[in-house]
Amino acid sequence: MNLRTLLLIVFFLALVGCSFKMHYAPMEKPGVDQMQALRDSHECKLEASNYRAGLTGSAGSVGVLPSNGVGVIGPGPGRRMAREATEQAEEFYIECMQLRGYQSVKK
Repeated sequence: MNLRTLLLIVFFLALVGCSFKMHYAPMEKPGVDQMQALRDSHECKLEASNYRAGLTGSAGSVGVLPSNGVGVIGPGPGRRMAREATEQAEEFYIECMQLRGYQSVKK
């Protein structure tokens, strides 16, 4: 196997394996115990993940792009749409937690 073939394989694997990890904002609610906060956070993370899956078409949902971010017309538009879906899901998580009475923790 020559160097060019190896580089093409590495590039392809990196391209296919690219995805956007969700980052969850730290939230707090006065007077809530740790177990309830973990339960609320877990439920909102699950809902946000399902929301993102609906946008990206993963997990059997009909959506706008494959979950790996590679669209029909190439990786550029698919990656952009995957990033936007991730950002919307992160906002969904914050709204879910706010509906439960939590506020963002200032860093």
